[in-house]
Amino acid sequence: MITVIVHWIANEGLGRAEMIERLKKSIPVYQGHPHLLRKYICLDLAHGRGKGIYLWDDRQAAERFYEMARPILKQETGHEPEIEFLDTAVIVDNLTGETQVFD
Repeated sequence: MITVIVHWIANEGLGRAEMIERLKKSIPVYQGHPHLLRKYICLDLAHGRGKGIYLWDDRQAAERFYEMARPILKQETGHEPEIEFLDTAVIVDNLTGETQVFD
């Protein structure tokens, strides 16, 4: 399991509703991707930042995806995104009551 955190600069001057409308347009890019398990988009518009947090089942698939996505994110925001790849060791899911440990 791999968690990817993408840090990006939010478009200046957009309110939350406008930002969400823009973000909704990107949903089809992620829906149905065979290796992407979950995606969260988090906003901190007071500081002009956003983060995408993704859970992937395959690091190589994630790396290939961000090779394609990096220039699109830069074009959309006007800034180079920062992309972190993290080994996911444990997932605690309180909705399902499941805990997964990845040795």
